[in-house]
Amino acid sequence: MVKGRIYGVILSLLLFNVQFLLSQNQEEKGSVNRLRNNISEVVRPEYVLHIKLKKRPNSNKVVITSMTYESRQPNIFKLLIAQKERIAALEKKEKKNRK
Repeated sequence: MVKGRIYGVILSLLLFNVQFLLSQNQEEKGSVNRLRNNISEVVRPEYVLHIKLKKRPNSNKVVITSMTYESRQPNIFKLLIAQKERIAALEKKEKKNRK
């Protein structure tokens, strides 16, 4: 009778540990999804944080492979670069038409 109770207690503890590990694994999945969703949140628009994540094989754990923090070009520079490229393309077309 005592052996049965001891085995029952051990079995219930094992099941509890398995449930705990499974729930912890689900929390890790949720935290990764929350991390991915919160990456789009803008704190300082003039700087960008790039995070590369890699999933471990045969596991649900995700490892951060690289994090780079760099300054973002202001929109005026992007507009000027695009305008310069359009002007260069127009000049090429004019040169082709002249030949």
